[in-house]
Amino acid sequence: MSEKKQRFLEALLFASEGALARQKIKRFMSLNDQQLDELVSGLQKKYVQTNSSFKISSTSQQVILNVEDEFVPEIKNFLEAEFSSTLLKTLAIVAYRSPITQSDIIKARGNKSYSHVNELIALGLVQAEEYGKTKLLRLTPKFFKYFNVTEKQLKQAFTKTPGETQQKLVEPVAEPEQKQKSPKKPKAVKQPKQEEKTAEPKKSEPEPIKTVQEGDRNTANDFFSS
Repeated sequence: MSEKKQRFLEALLFASEGALARQKIKRFMSLNDQQLDELVSGLQKKYVQTNSSFKISSTSQQVILNVEDEFVPEIKNFLEAEFSSTLLKTLAIVAYRSPITQSDIIKARGNKSYSHVNELIALGLVQAEEYGKTKLLRLTPKFFKYFNVTEKQLKQAFTKTPGETQQKLVEPVAEPEQKQKSPKKPKAVKQPKQEEKTAEPKKSEPEPIKTVQEGDRNTANDFFSS
């Protein structure tokens, strides 16, 4: 195969936001399986001979251009430094639950996450589609290329996450919302005030309920504020 086609394949892989399907490459470049394999093999040899920082990974379904493993940790540190810790926490929830509704993100991270979601969409790491009155969020191919991780590796990473941490990721807000409503019931009934004249000590009963609720809310949000 010509060097020009090899360079063109390299340019396609470099410009893409993730892995390219073999069928798509063959159709676009008018290649058959053998010709594509020759181009990929030629690029692989070229990178080895020149001690390049790039490598090409190829499967029966797709081809992807990546950096060599030895550079991955440093690159990740550099890229992650571009994000605030709060933005990364919002992104982590999307990655763990993808697809997830924006309303669930807001419940978990608060109203500030509206700006997080918009920023992640602008960066091309998350995509959104209309889903009733809210939006459905999911990761983009650019996310996987940006952090040099496959969808399978991401799932395996979360599978290894301790159960307690997984639970905090999945249910950080449902409990605080329910508990915020529960203190209202004693206020509506106003039992302490009705028995004020005959049993004054009962005035203090609602207060322990509020204290417990605040403590529970803080505990539930520890994962996100740490």
